[in-house]
Amino acid sequence: MAPRGGAASGTDDSPRPATHHQRQARNFLGLHRERWRSPGFDRPSRGLARSPSDVRSCKSGPPAARHPWARGRAYLLDDVLSDEERQFLSRKEQELRAAYETLSLPLAAGAVHDDAHSDNLIKATDGTVVLIDLERFAFGPPETDLAVIAIEHSLGWGTRAEYNQFAERYGFDVLTWEGYPVLRDINELKMTTWLMQNVSEDKAIAREFRNRLFCLQNPDAPRRWRAF
Repeated sequence: MAPRGGAASGTDDSPRPATHHQRQARNFLGLHRERWRSPGFDRPSRGLARSPSDVRSCKSGPPAARHPWARGRAYLLDDVLSDEERQFLSRKEQELRAAYETLSLPLAAGAVHDDAHSDNLIKATDGTVVLIDLERFAFGPPETDLAVIAIEHSLGWGTRAEYNQFAERYGFDVLTWEGYPVLRDINELKMTTWLMQNVSEDKAIAREFRNRLFCLQNPDAPRRWRAF
């Protein structure tokens, strides 16, 4: 898909330094273009292989695929949730698993980071931006990485202008894809259940978990989520 928008107006045609979000897009674009290269094996386009070591040790292809919310599955803690809340989260996960299986993924599958939030980018002294925290590296749908980046900006953890820079440089805006709401809801569930595991650490975390759970239960509620 062609980049969104067109050239900037004005008379200054001199090259401009790439912004942080443009460099971020360049890094993810390079990662996502890596393809599975196992002879005689058709890698599944929907699931994700597990880890680089698993991939290297597997002679016939990647191991069994997993869904993009594997790390964020609901840990239904007895001392945190009521029976009704536990049932709600379990039902929500089942619904999202079913919805995910129906998605028509527009991008070619490739290498994905699988934890593509902005804190996993660092800037070297020479200005180079690199990806870190590759423990969740996998082969699968790039849309799963792009949805993480998009939801951070939709929650107000970045500006729309910054997101537009990213989408234009990457060449695909996941927000315009009809399947994005499913990946958004998967990420909201992951972000909520991950935080749930830490409610005993801090009262602010406990309050934020309750805020996020309320939003899951009320889809039209404004998402005023704090980053942790």
